[in-house]
Amino acid sequence: MPIAILADDLTGAADCAARSRHAGLTAAIALHPPAGPFAEVTAFTSDSRHLAPAAAAEQVRRSIAVWQEHAGVVWYKKIDSTLRGNLGSELDAALDALGHAHAVICPAFPAQGRSLLNGSLVVAGELSSLHLPTLLNEQSCRSVAALPLSDVRAGAEHLTDHIARLSATAALLVVDAAADDDLRSIVAATARALPEALLCGSAGLLGALAERHASSLHTEPDMAFSESVPALLVIGSGSPVARRQIEHLRLHGIHVVMIDAAGWTHHAGDVLMCLPEAPRHLALDGPDARHWADRLADAAATW
Repeated sequence: MPIAILADDLTGAADCAARSRHAGLTAAIALHPPAGPFAEVTAFTSDSRHLAPAAAAEQVRRSIAVWQEHAGVVWYKKIDSTLRGNLGSELDAALDALGHAHAVICPAFPAQGRSLLNGSLVVAGELSSLHLPTLLNEQSCRSVAALPLSDVRAGAEHLTDHIARLSATAALLVVDAAADDDLRSIVAATARALPEALLCGSAGLLGALAERHASSLHTEPDMAFSESVPALLVIGSGSPVARRQIEHLRLHGIHVVMIDAAGWTHHAGDVLMCLPEAPRHLALDGPDARHWADRLADAAATW
């Protein structure tokens, strides 16, 4: 069965597609909701993170409606691992559009140092003030329940039973995780307890789902990459991680083009196009950021 990944921004869709490819599945990224699957995994975006909750929900409904006639699709709702965006309204819209009664939610991304403990986001070992069950209670019209890490690590049968039990009184089940094995346990237990539930999380949980899907197809990862033609790389994120990636590529000989630089010219080899470092006061999801994103897209298309 094909997997459809609906993210609220393009970066999230790309991250999930990359994780699926790493697991051995064919994966594609669509800039707009496609008419149907054209790979084992198709990731696309509702481009709704910056919108008001009602508008974001409508974007999600429209994105899912394009695929409504395709049966046997496994849906995954990608959310930000730092809990940005319209979490509750988009989940409600996705469940309504798909006709699903439950969602199992875990935004943990251990590979990036992000965990969920007692429902609270932990980043690089620091406990944040963001409590996911509280956010969902504020943003969603559905009932919420939480499963602590102790339940996740108490064994497959225990976790399966607890998911099934909580599903009798809650539609949104928030589950803790602090390691990749926790995510694998959540995917496996959900498949047994609530096979029709919508899985929702970051690229971390999607990676566990892709691994399970690939193993059922007996697929081996194939990460071969052709270097016969030059590559155009585009980094649009303004995050500190992205700045470190840009500097790493520059130090390893990739030609870097900042799109605000006057007089940049074509280069025969590999090229990285990126934005100048964002001022500290610039909101990464605001209108100014989208203006710069448009400039970057125009420059990349011209190149």
